[in-house]
Amino acid sequence: MAAKGKISSSPNVSLQEASTNAPSTRLGGDRSSLDGFSLQSSKRLLTGGTQIGGGSYDSYMEEHKSRLEGDIEYTTRKLELEQRRRFRLDKDLTMAESEFTQKRARYKKWQSAEDDAVANKAADVLQLEKRPRSCT
Repeated sequence: MAAKGKISSSPNVSLQEASTNAPSTRLGGDRSSLDGFSLQSSKRLLTGGTQIGGGSYDSYMEEHKSRLEGDIEYTTRKLELEQRRRFRLDKDLTMAESEFTQKRARYKKWQSAEDDAVANKAADVLQLEKRPRSCT
């Protein structure tokens, strides 16, 4: 019979606790339980001071740093592309406006002052604005 106050436990419990607290040190030997994918992932995890199933702080920081550098490069690349696109749009807009003024000036040479609809509308608006307002 078990003693009161003590919980009977199997001898494997202490082994399990020890194995979960310490990283695995099994690097060689029989790997028959590992399939191809897990073998590749375990090799990938064995960089620096890492062990199978765990890792060191340094390896985490290296991976984190490389991820951040990749994100920064990606964002910088996108920003540069956007900057080029906006510059090209500004340049195209300037060219279109200058082209419009050149064509307008070319056609204005042959039209009389009465034919210029834009100038006539502007004059009409000016005349309406100068007129005194009537209070009704």
